[in-house]
Amino acid sequence: MVELAAVAAGGMIGALLRHCISGWVHFSLKSGGFPYGTLTVNMIGCLVIGAAAGWTNGFSDMPQSWRLFLTIGMLGAFTTFSTFGYDTLLLLQNGRYMAAMLNIGIQMGGGVTAVCSGFFLLKLMRGMAA
Repeated sequence: MVELAAVAAGGMIGALLRHCISGWVHFSLKSGGFPYGTLTVNMIGCLVIGAAAGWTNGFSDMPQSWRLFLTIGMLGAFTTFSTFGYDTLLLLQNGRYMAAMLNIGIQMGGGVTAVCSGFFLLKLMRGMAA
């Protein structure tokens, strides 16, 4: 029951953060139809989940409920690959094929790069602290 509550609490926080950050980016950039809010949230989420993986790898004493809160709950609700898929579909349906391909390339390439960067950045920082 504690683990379910951890996922639910993390999910609520992640969804609220996604909504606020994505909306702020969309409003700030006046994006002209390109999903910069979704892109921003995905890159932040990928960076943070990479960092979380790098952090928790060395700390096996972290309670499972905290891992579930962060990864499944908060980051699962924060990252928006389902929205990414939908945004890409809308671009394709509107005949914006180059924008759709650009969206796919940046989201996928940038996401993997951000996960790796977060992971290795935390590994590096932990090494400097030791």
